[in-house]
Amino acid sequence: MQTWNDETRHGQVTRALHWAIAALIAVLIPLGLIGRDPVNSAAMDTRLAVLSAHKTLGLLLLVLGVVRLLLHAVQKRPLLPSRNPFAQLGAEMAQGLLLVLTVLIPVSGLFIHGAPTSAAPLWLGLDRLLPLPETQPLALQLALRLHPLLNWLLWAVLAGHVAAALWHGARRDGVMAGITRGTPRPGHARRYTRLLPVTAVISALTLTLGVAGQIGILRDVSAPMQPEIAMPRSEWQVQDGTIGLVITQFGQPIQGRFARFRADIRFDPEVFHGLAGQATIRIDTNTLDLGALTAQALGPDFLDTQRHPEALFEADLLRVADGYAAVGLLTLKGVQRRVSLPFQLTRTGQTARAEGTLVLDRRQFDIAPGLDQPGQLGFEVRVRVSLTATRRDG
Repeated sequence: MQTWNDETRHGQVTRALHWAIAALIAVLIPLGLIGRDPVNSAAMDTRLAVLSAHKTLGLLLLVLGVVRLLLHAVQKRPLLPSRNPFAQLGAEMAQGLLLVLTVLIPVSGLFIHGAPTSAAPLWLGLDRLLPLPETQPLALQLALRLHPLLNWLLWAVLAGHVAAALWHGARRDGVMAGITRGTPRPGHARRYTRLLPVTAVISALTLTLGVAGQIGILRDVSAPMQPEIAMPRSEWQVQDGTIGLVITQFGQPIQGRFARFRADIRFDPEVFHGLAGQATIRIDTNTLDLGALTAQALGPDFLDTQRHPEALFEADLLRVADGYAAVGLLTLKGVQRRVSLPFQLTRTGQTARAEGTLVLDRRQFDIAPGLDQPGQLGFEVRVRVSLTATRRDG
């Protein structure tokens, strides 16, 4: 079998990349649609798992897309089945757009993942292996608008690509056999310079962005993520709530909760973008109930509640695209980390209920450092927060 392309056939490397990218796109599209669908907090764990899968596979798509794009630029390409220069240019332009989008879409996704409000981690500990800089507000706003826009363009190009594949298959002109089995095919030389498809792809992307700007998709991108506003006009009194956690020991989930905490919340529900308030939550760590593991969890190797009887979370409350996020500093066992708690808010009159899940890595807070195998004690700790508060005007 032939490894590299020539003018009569696709090589093994090109065909392997082609079908690997096609399979990834087929999986990523439904994962992305499911992950962005608003859900209640009961399904938050599932949604975070779906988003983690989408992000990790998207990173793999970026790697394969870059390799495929580079090979496309330097390798020979099989001759085209049509003599028509317009048909040739259309085929080349569609292929070029697909290759460019397999790079641009994951890049925009990485910018979104780098936001402080991003909660779903990459698989395999890639967040630690590939520490990404925190996305700045302007870049995040641009990425949030470009990511769905480029996906719409991808779907349109894919529809044309699939239609063309079916047409070639019906004609039995060798195109489908060439990309599936690597068989040689007859063809015709390109009747234009190699730079013309590149120019056409750039023009198509520019036109797409221009139309998006005209219809408002990219409008107000420069608006700050956290605009300067007055202190929220309302204060909220917590009436009921729970702060629970789930750990995994020897593969089995174990649930616990803190019996006592205090919350000071200032929040303006009329803010629909950016900073909507602040919250300070103080948790009495001595009140943790973790069943048979409670005494061990309160000990010096774990929460060390004798020396650190309180956990503190000081956060800004941000209105984001798919709900809210509490972003700030969590102090636990004397260690401070910046974290993001995504949550959903439901309001009934003067009462609001917030529910969300925060995923922590216990190693970042020096908890049970001697247990360095996840099979003994899982690294992930899921903190589930549910608060019901009543607004007091004034």
